[in-house]
Amino acid sequence: MAKTAWKVLEKKTTSFVTILNQLPVIIYNLIHEAAAAVQCDPALAFAAFLGIISAAVVGRFVVQPSRTHSYIEPAQLYIIMRADSGERKNSIIRKLIKPLSNKLNLLRTQRDLANSRIQLEQDLIENEDPESLQKVIETRRHVKKLEGRKEPRTEKIIRNFTLQSMPREQERTNGKFIFINGDCDALSVLSGELYAGKEGTTDQDSFLNSFDNEPVSVTRVGKDIELPMGSASFLIGAQPNRLVDFMSKNAGRGTHERFIYILAKGLNGKRKCFTDDISPEVYNDYCARIEKLSERNRSTDGKLETISFSSEAEEAYSKFFETTEKRLDEHGDLSDERIIGWANRIRNITVRIAGLLALYLDEKAVSLNTWKIAETFTLEYLIPCGKEVFGVDLVSPTARKIATYLSGGQTISQAALYGKLHNLSGMNKNIFRQGIAELEQEGLVRMHEQKRDGNVGRIPSPMIEVHPDIKNIFY
Repeated sequence: MAKTAWKVLEKKTTSFVTILNQLPVIIYNLIHEAAAAVQCDPALAFAAFLGIISAAVVGRFVVQPSRTHSYIEPAQLYIIMRADSGERKNSIIRKLIKPLSNKLNLLRTQRDLANSRIQLEQDLIENEDPESLQKVIETRRHVKKLEGRKEPRTEKIIRNFTLQSMPREQERTNGKFIFINGDCDALSVLSGELYAGKEGTTDQDSFLNSFDNEPVSVTRVGKDIELPMGSASFLIGAQPNRLVDFMSKNAGRGTHERFIYILAKGLNGKRKCFTDDISPEVYNDYCARIEKLSERNRSTDGKLETISFSSEAEEAYSKFFETTEKRLDEHGDLSDERIIGWANRIRNITVRIAGLLALYLDEKAVSLNTWKIAETFTLEYLIPCGKEVFGVDLVSPTARKIATYLSGGQTISQAALYGKLHNLSGMNKNIFRQGIAELEQEGLVRMHEQKRDGNVGRIPSPMIEVHPDIKNIFY
């Protein structure tokens, strides 16, 4: 049969316009102007914005949606932004990360200065330099203020990591970890492909537990690292093929269920030569808010600050929970085994998003309007994106069932394939042919009619040629 190139599997995208238009003016102006300046999908700008707020407060805040129940969520996110090469993942991060990077550098410098003064006092006393007595007195005053306090090391933004280095960094920062990179090998690291242990596996304890502020206990280079609480914030950019690979390798592991997925719309061919930058008033306001959050609740006692819900937001959250719970039952659209673990977490993540937005807006409690933004973002954007990433709703359950019996690059006769499937519950020839037609329509298989050999005998069964990447979709 003639071999022709497979068409690239079409990527679906979900519009961010509805969410963008509902944002408060302070956030809308920032996202709109940042996306226009960089010329990227506004969804990428919003994802970078959320990721940087998450990084600014990681390990210091929790969100409590009910005033009468103890349930809380850490105010931090794991985010993956899917976009083709050239769609400005790194550019939007660079545009928005500057105030956080500068502030964390300043906090580390201040800490180092304090430590230097302490060392100066010790050196002066040991050297018994009478001419430096005044310096000793001044330094002692500073030391007295720090007496009894243990200064934790301020976290820094990590751009490359391994699952071995992550807990070591957390040990230096009282459990906190920030990873931000728009184009990296992070997904390969999390899948265990890079820097794996001797047995070819990786210990993901620090990554998994730091999503929920849980204790971290790992062994690194013969040393036990025990942390009472690990907290992490991840903002990762990924090209589509890398994300597909990551999803297929982590089925059943739970690694991919902790992320929210931003699926960028491509703007190649639609950009202008020159664009205006973010207006100074909008950018300065953004910088001031990020710097304020970076400083907030940095006490050394490790106590987490709680942001609660208003009574109206709490009531709306309860309705949201009830509505989404119905979507998780056996007949719901989120009940598929591939997505149900993620779907159970997405409600908790919505609470986190609401808390982060409220912190940025300097609300004393999550307002009803802020909750509605987070809820709409989840229902109209994150869940449709999640369905696409997890391969749900691409084809019918029957077509999915057929696809699981196919191997990439395989060629098999229709009769032989039906022979493997005809005993399955609910399968008959008509249903089987409908499923095959659906897979062909989606570009996952190609049908090749066979010619009769001579004038005698039956027409041979059509041959089914299978897309080489089919397992990456039906993992």
